Amino acid sequence: EGEGETPVSDGLVGFLGSGGHTLASVELTVVADASHDLVQPRDLAFDPDAPEHLWVVDRHDDAMVVLTNPGTSGMAHWRSAGLERSHWLAKPSAIAFGSPGYVATAHDSDGDPQGAQDPSMAMGPTLWPSSLSDFDGGRPSHLDMVHDPALMQGIAWERDLVYWIHDGWNRCLTRMDFVEPHEPGGTYHGDATVDRFVCGAVGYLEDVPAHMEWDADQALLWFADPDRGTVSTLDVSGATPEQTIDGADEALRQEWSGATLTAVLAGDPLVQPSGLALYGDLILVSDVSTGFLLAFRRDGTLADWLDTELGAGALAGITVGPDGALWVVDRASARVLRFAAL
Repeated sequence: EGEGETPVSDGLVGFLGSGGHTLASVELTVVADASHDLVQPRDLAFDPDAPEHLWVVDRHDDAMVVLTNPGTSGMAHWRSAGLERSHWLAKPSAIAFGSPGYVATAHDSDGDPQGAQDPSMAMGPTLWPSSLSDFDGGRPSHLDMVHDPALMQGIAWERDLVYWIHDGWNRCLTRMDFVEPHEPGGTYHGDATVDRFVCGAVGYLEDVPAHMEWDADQALLWFADPDRGTVSTLDVSGATPEQTIDGADEALRQEWSGATLTAVLAGDPLVQPSGLALYGDLILVSDVSTGFLLAFRRDGTLADWLDTELGAGALAGITVGPDGALWVVDRASARVLRFAAL
């Protein structure tokens, strides 16, 4: 759409107002706020095996807030305070549920949280149990991790214990396979594989989530890059390993060449895409610069959009809930919001 034009909507997206584009065209609910121990929320996800639980990563004090029966009169909340959480859940920026019983987090940490400030020892992604009776957000309950990469702003699950990571330190998109979890609180992390793609081709902004989703049907990774103002796909079907990289543990690290990064969404009305969700044939995006929620078709055309009136610096993670509504992190006011069709 050109500057000053009104984007065309086909009215497919009820929780964005079906073409109304204003808050008057949706039902907006404040689900949680500071009274529910939210301080610096960045991303959120429903547990597919227990959809009554909404998990919210909170950058402040390295925490997880879990809302039970969110949006109901009986909603309860719990904030993690696990032992040594500043190491295992350091500055969380993103969350992804995976195979049944597992959830993983990514962290915007630029050095060893234990004090070394060495990027090679950074807090990489952490694998956790998704059972609330086992998860504590600290060392005792973690099931695996790798000291790589630093400055992560996004994570997406592919299959088994394979996750995709935004690597802000090396400016890569990285595929990580934990292979086998260790015992809760264990220390062996050497069986993982870390494969880096398109290094130098993606951006990084401090404390601005760059979320991603794996499209299993197309074998493509969708990635929101707020630094470069694009939403791209990554195709690694033609990639080959180029070099092996040393690391802080025994995990096999390789950099690959031949992957294809394609900018599908770029330019007006997109400015700084941050949150990302796949919804049927649509790509849902939150724009941290404009405060807009947008829905695009896979060919890059705009289907619908909503002005949340929150302005710059507010929107972060988004997810479509089991109720069919869009659940959104308002980072500026430390809230979880729910947008539903009227």
